Amino acid sequence: MKQILLTLLVVIATTHLSAQQLVMLQSNGTSTAFDGETPFIDAYDSAIDGDTIYLPGTRVTPPPAIDKQLTIYGTGHYPSTTNATNSSIIYGTVYISENADNIKLEGIEITGSLIFMNNQKIDNAIISRCKLYQVSYQGDLTTPCENNTIKQCVITSSVSLNNANNCILTNNIIASSIGNGNQIAILNNVILHTSTSSTYGTITNVDNSTIANNIFRRANNVIQSSCESSTFANNVFKSTALAGVNTFLNNYENVDFASLFVSQNDEGVFNYEQDYHLNNTETYLGNDGTQVGIYGGLFPYKDYAIPTNPHISSQSVAPSTDENGMLNISITVNAQQE
Repeated sequence: MKQILLTLLVVIATTHLSAQQLVMLQSNGTSTAFDGETPFIDAYDSAIDGDTIYLPGTRVTPPPAIDKQLTIYGTGHYPSTTNATNSSIIYGTVYISENADNIKLEGIEITGSLIFMNNQKIDNAIISRCKLYQVSYQGDLTTPCENNTIKQCVITSSVSLNNANNCILTNNIIASSIGNGNQIAILNNVILHTSTSSTYGTITNVDNSTIANNIFRRANNVIQSSCESSTFANNVFKSTALAGVNTFLNNYENVDFASLFVSQNDEGVFNYEQDYHLNNTETYLGNDGTQVGIYGGLFPYKDYAIPTNPHISSQSVAPSTDENGMLNISITVNAQQE
């Protein structure tokens, strides 16, 4: 109970109740506030492995690289659920380096790329409920990143898994292609890639992997270009898909996308007005018996990508104190169960 109360107080402190929003560092039961021009950098510099950083609903500049085992929470990125706090936005590219095993990022928008640095081994990372421009694991598998999970995110460009092995990419909305990687589980994603290129596939050079329960928007059949020894199971394809040197099991081909989703503009881009719930959840089942797409599988998409830390849904602050010098503040905080 004490830990929950401390977390609530930290979350409230990061909202825009005051003129200047604060980055909060929680370390060994003590919370420290940072403001000024570079509060995220200052909080990071003071953090040690195992600490938690809470980002407020504003834009912050990241440190040159994250090289510590931290948990970093934001307020979320959907406009409709961050009215009370604004969105947490990291402006620029975020670099993750080799001492950041077990790092967790949640509820954050990153305007640039999320880069796992070249041939640096970062294991057990969890990236969830974030909006990312691009994800890139740089390297050649000589020292691969392992057991990483990217889930319930919106990725507005591509995912490059060059230095990823035995990792999970699940329940995401991905606007472009997925390339490279070995022993990757690509599960329950909605992939909006619309390229008609005959050179680059939507899934390229992803070997010895399981690609299951995904929905592929692409209209032509260059889906698994150059993949080898991977299994494509229970995926939804807009057209006919070519198996190549891979195993194809129980896929759904030539599916009419006009009626597949509750609401989707079929333009191959993400916007917040789209609704990726399936119209017929019993028609397209995955290899685990749940529906294909982002609302099936082990990590069903959380509507509005609300982060798991307590969420401020509304706040009201009186413009001035009353006759007793008291300032009337009303805050509604919803606990998250998942």
